[in-house]
Amino acid sequence: MIQEAIPSAIDHPCSVCGNTKAELHHVPEQMIGLGELFPYVRCVSCGLMELTAVPIDLSRFYPNNYYSLQPCKPERTLFGWTRRLAILRNQSVVFQTGGVGGWLSRFRGSYTASQIRNWLEDSPVRSFSARVLDVGCGQGQRLCRMHEIGYSNLTGIDPYIKAHRVIQSGLTIRKQTLLEVQDGPYDLIMMHHSLEHMPDHLQMLRKVRDLLAPGGACLIRIPIASESILNRYGTCWVEWDAPRHLLLHTEKSFRWLAQQVGLRILRVDWDSDRFACWASELYRRGMSLIDPATNEFRRPTDYFTPAELTQFDELAREDNRLKQASRAAFWLVPERPS
Repeated sequence: MIQEAIPSAIDHPCSVCGNTKAELHHVPEQMIGLGELFPYVRCVSCGLMELTAVPIDLSRFYPNNYYSLQPCKPERTLFGWTRRLAILRNQSVVFQTGGVGGWLSRFRGSYTASQIRNWLEDSPVRSFSARVLDVGCGQGQRLCRMHEIGYSNLTGIDPYIKAHRVIQSGLTIRKQTLLEVQDGPYDLIMMHHSLEHMPDHLQMLRKVRDLLAPGGACLIRIPIASESILNRYGTCWVEWDAPRHLLLHTEKSFRWLAQQVGLRILRVDWDSDRFACWASELYRRGMSLIDPATNEFRRPTDYFTPAELTQFDELAREDNRLKQASRAAFWLVPERPS
């Protein structure tokens, strides 16, 4: 079992709220199992956690089997009238509309469209022709699924991929950071668990605001360092993910951040699942997430009983209900000028 050190009190200016009182935590790298300790400061006012000594070469902490870097496999594309009918059906599923698409969806649903509805059901951008930017997209798995159901103007960026790629017409992946993006504007900007891998969140969200088209929106999904989660798991919390996660927010710190850059939060969805529970429990046992014997990610069914996994599901649902979960999704739009 992991024995945790008591955090020490230090003076350190918070990059979001400016408070100078903080706690210093030393957090081990546990996904690969390297065990190296990394210093994080936690603001006692807003709860933001920041890595204070970022490794010069972060690439060595991203193994070849890291989930977002796996190859994108485009689905079989339909053509002609079959594709047009499929797009009508998928539009009805994603945007919950009726008409011909709604009638078609009664006979043959689309699992992929249902998945994407779960990500985008609260989006004010309701068109498959919307110009979409996925920041930190890896090899573009999510964009491939969006293209499959009918989105036609998709761009992904990620600085860790090898080179630019045009995967299909209407779907391009670029080796690029957010600050290097010069085109736009975009109707929908997405960050699915990528913001926490970036420095200087004030600068990043200002760039997002500047890239949004009038009427556009941004979806940011991030880990949330809630008091409940930290009390439960401490430095064994899997989403701490030292040193890959450079900054970790609380709901309070993220709201403060959004306000400073002129973005308004439309909605917050708490979307944690069993992963936060079972993976953190592995860390408590002193086990890495990647099995060194196989170089593969461990499967929860190899370590926990069905009853235990059901308990983890129930715990995640309760955390979501109480708004103290390990993950949340924020929908943001630019503030209206006064």
